[in-house]
Amino acid sequence: ITDQSINKEKLMKICLVHDLAESIVGDITPYDGISKEEKKQLEENALKNIVNDLDNIEISNEIFNLWLEYENSSSKEAIIAKQLDKLEMIIQANEYEEESNKLLQSFFDSTADSFVHPEILSWANQLRSNRDNRLNK
Repeated sequence: ITDQSINKEKLMKICLVHDLAESIVGDITPYDGISKEEKKQLEENALKNIVNDLDNIEISNEIFNLWLEYENSSSKEAIIAKQLDKLEMIIQANEYEEESNKLLQSFFDSTADSFVHPEILSWANQLRSNRDNRLNK
């Protein structure tokens, strides 16, 4: 991200901690039959368990607060991190399509309106264009 208004250190930290709770609860998807509220509570409890095991209250608080920022999209960095997470998802889907010869259109459809930051939007558009070219050969 070349956007000078984004705190890149904070963005990297958010990207590192945003899925930390999944190391305990797993990657809960909409297909798992768990409500968004229950998912958030499960992940929050898991993250609290993780940070409570740390010996440094400052670091524990920082990790938890960065996770909350991500969950609540309460900073520019958190919003960017969410967009990067979705971009990474379609990059993986594209790579899997190339390797397995399967079509994973639902991943691309689910992110159709997810990208608003100009740089991330351009990366997503380039990926979609490359994918379209590959599929239309």
